[in-house]
Amino acid sequence: MKKLLITLLILGPFFLSSGFAQQYNKMRISLSDGPTVTGKSGTVTTESVSCLVGGLLQTYSLEDVKLVSTKKGSAGKWAAGMGGCCLATTAMAGLLGDRDELEEMGVGPYIAASVVLTAMGAGLGFLIGAIADPWKNVYMANNPVALNQFKPIVSLDPKGRPLFGFAYSF
Repeated sequence: MKKLLITLLILGPFFLSSGFAQQYNKMRISLSDGPTVTGKSGTVTTESVSCLVGGLLQTYSLEDVKLVSTKKGSAGKWAAGMGGCCLATTAMAGLLGDRDELEEMGVGPYIAASVVLTAMGAGLGFLIGAIADPWKNVYMANNPVALNQFKPIVSLDPKGRPLFGFAYSF
């Protein structure tokens, strides 16, 4: 009995939360009557979908929605991470490098080169983050949201026997 109660306490909130709102950073909503709306800070519930479009909250009933696609919005994080790494590298090179070479080159050009390298790293990080963050369908009309996350897996084990299973992505 104790094991059952502990299991319910641990897994209960997880199963209860799956019925409530799901939040996403970027959202693209295709409406049944044709137009597509793109917004930020979106929420999908069992009855409606809403997001910020041009700073205003727009809410649509799921009866009026054909497809909802989302992105994590990780391009900014990648840009900050790679730009920060480039800045840290140039700072460490300046602190630990040969003082005579730094004085010969001058501090101004060194700082300018550090800024350019940091900007290039941030730009490359933004590009990687944008490419690595595809649109993912989270709702399709007439299909339950939970079923859209199931994917069948078919492969062979090391002895060549077929394996079959399902994967569920959150």
